[in-house]
Amino acid sequence: MAGAPRDPVWRSRSWFARLLAVYVLTIGWALAAESLRDRLTPDEFHRAGLDKLTSEELRFLEDCLAKPGIVPPSAQTAAKAAPLPASATEQASIQGAAAFGREEQIEIEKSRQVPTAIQSRIPGVFEGWGGRTVFHLQNGQIWRQIDNGRFSVHLTNPVVVIEKGMLGAYYLHLDDYGSRVKVERVK
Repeated sequence: MAGAPRDPVWRSRSWFARLLAVYVLTIGWALAAESLRDRLTPDEFHRAGLDKLTSEELRFLEDCLAKPGIVPPSAQTAAKAAPLPASATEQASIQGAAAFGREEQIEIEKSRQVPTAIQSRIPGVFEGWGGRTVFHLQNGQIWRQIDNGRFSVHLTNPVVVIEKGMLGAYYLHLDDYGSRVKVERVK
């Protein structure tokens, strides 16, 4: 770089200024007439390292950004290709048009949504759980206990509910009992 001082601080400032200029140009700030100090909050200005530039360096960067026609071709293409945002009415019309003629299929898809809980029975005598219990449900599903909880009870064909908890966990509990156990589906 002709005329630039040879100290490492100048090189790092120059490199950073170039990097910032590319970033600013890419997002289209080159067309705005206000200064960088006006465009950024004081914190953003500091975090970008612009407060380390001399006033001459900052003015030079702003002059470069203000030149017409320096927006990179990729940014110009993206600006031309970007669709205009649709109004709420237009968006509703587009969504309605996408569903037009598929009403029955959409209703079928809605009915297939995964429930947040299931209810079934455990056939036969049920003695509770205690460590690694496997639950065979009347609906054919098999669930396994994955925590160390214990619960003793003596029931015949009890109704159980398995609910989906937070973060993808599943819990089995007996109807009319307060205890629950964390489970995972085996089959």
